Amino acid sequence: YSHLFSFSGLNKAGMDGCDKDTQERIIYEMSKNSSYFKQAERQDKQTDAKISAIKTLFDAITDKQESHLKLAAVNKSVDIEKHRSFDRICCVLDMDMFYAAVEIRDNPHLKDLPVAVGGASMICTANYVARKFGVRSAMPGFIATKLCPNLVFVNCN
Repeated sequence: YSHLFSFSGLNKAGMDGCDKDTQERIIYEMSKNSSYFKQAERQDKQTDAKISAIKTLFDAITDKQESHLKLAAVNKSVDIEKHRSFDRICCVLDMDMFYAAVEIRDNPHLKDLPVAVGGASMICTANYVARKFGVRSAMPGFIATKLCPNLVFVNCN
């Protein structure tokens, strides 16, 4: 069921060394009876049905149809490439740990402690010490406390 939780991945900075199996088990146990979880399961079944229907359609495509679709895709790609512009530059800054870093700067005694900005209902962010336990942003604080019993909550400013 880990795919039902957007915060269960371990490729986020500071998550190395986290016990993924323990994290997933705790999240599942704490969430399995929630209305959110039940809704996510319903959506998951709907998605599986859509995928199955698409696979059925895909299997029915003839070689001639496949060649025609590939040519159309190449033509569309060429057309899009002709109109592509590099006039604008977009920059994405990941400021996730920033909020925890500010709190640690203001309260240096938190430096080596697992810290989360937020509360029992929702976490805005967590420092790298807390992330080693599987605590992440957008995670309910009551689940984070189960993952990391010594978690220190700091209120959002």
